[in-house]
Amino acid sequence: MSKLLRRLAAALALAAVAVALLFLLLPFALNTWLLPALLDDLPDSERILSVNRLTPFSASGTLHLGEPEKPGIAVPRLVLTFSPLELLKKRLRSMTIDHAVLHLYRSDDRIIIPGLSSAGTVKDSRSTVAPLALPLIVDHLIIKQCSLVLHENGRTPLRLSVSADLTISSTRDGNATYRLETAAGRFALADLILARGTADLSAVDDGYLLSLDLEHAEGEVPARFVPPSLQGSRLGPVNATLSLALAEDLRSSTALDLRASFTQPSLTVGPLKVTGAEESGTVRLSVNGTPSALYYELSPLLLSSPALRLAATPRGSLSVGQDGITLTGEVDMVATRAAERLASTVSWRGSRQSDGSWQLAIDGRAGDQKPLTIPGVPATITVPAANLHADLTGRPHHLSARIDLELPQIELIHDAITTNLSGTTVRLLVEHRDDETSGDLHGAVNRVLLPGQAMELGGLELKLPYILAPPDTTGDEVPRAGSLAIGSISRQDTLLGDFSATLHQRSARIDLDGALQAAFPPRPRLYLTGSVRPAAGTFELSWQLPSTAVDAALLPNIAGIPKQLGFTGTLTADGSLQRHAGRLGGLLTASLRDGTLTQDERRLNISDLDCSLTLPHLPEIRSAPSQRCTAARIDIGNLHFGAADISYRLEDLRTLFIEKSRVDWCRGTLESSSVRLSTINPEIDTVLYSSRINFAELLNQFGFDQTEGDGALNGKLPVKWSGDQLHIDDGFLFSTPGAGGIVQFTNTDLLRQGIGTVQQAGSLGYSLKALEDFAYNWSRLSFNSFGDELLLTMELDGRPRTPLPYAFKNGALVEAQQGKLDYPIRLDINLRLPLAELLRVGYDVKSIMGNK
Repeated sequence: MSKLLRRLAAALALAAVAVALLFLLLPFALNTWLLPALLDDLPDSERILSVNRLTPFSASGTLHLGEPEKPGIAVPRLVLTFSPLELLKKRLRSMTIDHAVLHLYRSDDRIIIPGLSSAGTVKDSRSTVAPLALPLIVDHLIIKQCSLVLHENGRTPLRLSVSADLTISSTRDGNATYRLETAAGRFALADLILARGTADLSAVDDGYLLSLDLEHAEGEVPARFVPPSLQGSRLGPVNATLSLALAEDLRSSTALDLRASFTQPSLTVGPLKVTGAEESGTVRLSVNGTPSALYYELSPLLLSSPALRLAATPRGSLSVGQDGITLTGEVDMVATRAAERLASTVSWRGSRQSDGSWQLAIDGRAGDQKPLTIPGVPATITVPAANLHADLTGRPHHLSARIDLELPQIELIHDAITTNLSGTTVRLLVEHRDDETSGDLHGAVNRVLLPGQAMELGGLELKLPYILAPPDTTGDEVPRAGSLAIGSISRQDTLLGDFSATLHQRSARIDLDGALQAAFPPRPRLYLTGSVRPAAGTFELSWQLPSTAVDAALLPNIAGIPKQLGFTGTLTADGSLQRHAGRLGGLLTASLRDGTLTQDERRLNISDLDCSLTLPHLPEIRSAPSQRCTAARIDIGNLHFGAADISYRLEDLRTLFIEKSRVDWCRGTLESSSVRLSTINPEIDTVLYSSRINFAELLNQFGFDQTEGDGALNGKLPVKWSGDQLHIDDGFLFSTPGAGGIVQFTNTDLLRQGIGTVQQAGSLGYSLKALEDFAYNWSRLSFNSFGDELLLTMELDGRPRTPLPYAFKNGALVEAQQGKLDYPIRLDINLRLPLAELLRVGYDVKSIMGNK
């Protein structure tokens, strides 16, 4: 018996040693012969699969697949736990994947895993779906800090870390395979996205239902996946719930329901910023349906820019089929401010085919009868209706687009000026191939009306072919010429002219060459040339009006020149206007030569009128100092002036400042002090200084016809103009002290009415006779106005040049045949002269200045 026991003990010991040797040598055998044979089907790859430790209840090992210097799958530690009986049933208690890394390489829009063959059979999605049968089942799956790494040439790899703990249940069928029943647990994401969540997969009658809950996911979208215009945007923390109905083979889905909320997202596209419209700033996304008909809604959004704030709720459908993807949708937008409502709706429909081509159609409608205020700009705009339609098509390296915009009516109010536009249409054609964009811009406006200015523009049309070359090219290619035209320019229902120009795009600038042509004879043309750089917001414009004959009789009535007033001359002008660095500046020079101004009824005549004007700081209407205007002769009724020379400056459109003026009058000169003329305040208060005025010629101009003589007068005339009346207060002219003169009155009837007292017992007859040839010692003329009359007081002290046939008789002067008397006398003569003629001329001048 004892011998049997010893043999049994020895057998057990040998068996134990054999089992121990088996488990000790089994990893070596597996690593040397079995596992390499299993990996022989993976061509051209570096393959390492090894078992480091093996016990009856566990096994651990490593796995490495890849290509030389390009890893694919790296599992440094893989741990399996099991029981011998469960292992025989192809069941594992747990599987732990620790710090595994899956390397993905992006090349030619494909994702490659080095070490795995790209060959394989693509299963037709239309074939019958077979239930998922698993030859091996794991009850507990643990993933510890495993990573997915995306590699792209020349870019920093992107890493997403995943950790998970899943509990799995299954049932075994008669074919020794397992059917998955449930899989549930938690997972965590790190690196690229920080998030935690739960996952639950459960079997249902026709497949599986997968539920995922994502909690407070945060991360930054890599710049390579975001257009430059969107960089700097953020989605904010995201909470999401996904319910996905899967087929029995887990390879396709039959239904989807996604609910996500984004906390305080911020998306910036140029001047447009997109945020959440709720008080908390939350944006909600809903996607549900089947792969053939997915419905989405994103709400509520707030779109804000310096000019507009809109609340928007996009919604639509998405379907995926064998031929591609079809997308439809619409969005209702309403301004958030009650006084600035602009309701609009945008809808779209698009599709993408399997060959990479796609189509997208967009329709939009907007409009509101209430005015819209533009923040930061003193303007309001009212758009009762607007219609947008766009067709976009594309394929690899090619994009075509046609965008049409219709605006039936627009009202713009800026700086109290109202502008109405009717029949506005815009069409934009775009062709993008490789790195070059070209197309045509066509815009038209039927009518532009400025009611306050009684101005109307008709038939505006813009045609601009363009080419947008990439920045690193020379841009030498020039598209065909475009055009800009204004069919008619009218004011107060009077046609003034038209405008036409050709446009050429040259790289980043657009050149303009055109002319503004008047509708009235001799149809003068104002030539314009310039260029604009839209991207930089700069432009340069110059114009020139060649020497053009001007005749008031041919000008339209809106020029404001009275019909009785004749005006002719030769006008030339040139200038420039430019905008650089946000500042506007320019220059205007104009001149009038050989001008004449006549008015027969008022006997007004100005001849050889030459004037020049320089505005050095456009758009400011303010001239340089010391502008000059001259005339060879000025006749106003009985008043006749010689050469006139005026220095002035234009302060604004309503104000003219006379720096100094000089005019020849009665062989002397008449000069004025500085005076400001304004249409807002028409009052004038100045002093006219007279020097060496010939006494006889002065009297001739004031009605003493055929008066002759010599002698000069000096003095000043204070002049006031109230807008309706001309006033001369205490004006005087006097002879030079110690220097008398001679005056010879031919018509003494006017003097008889005005002679007052004759000193030293002189008689009226003797005085009038003496004035026919009178040598005065001194003279003085005083001027004062009363209403429309001028009171002229003339004082003379002297004696007749030759003795007169008068003698004293009884102390009185009487005619005597034998008498020869040159007795001295002093005369005071008061005359009232009409100023109405001068006033009427003044009214004509006022009408030209806009004060009819």
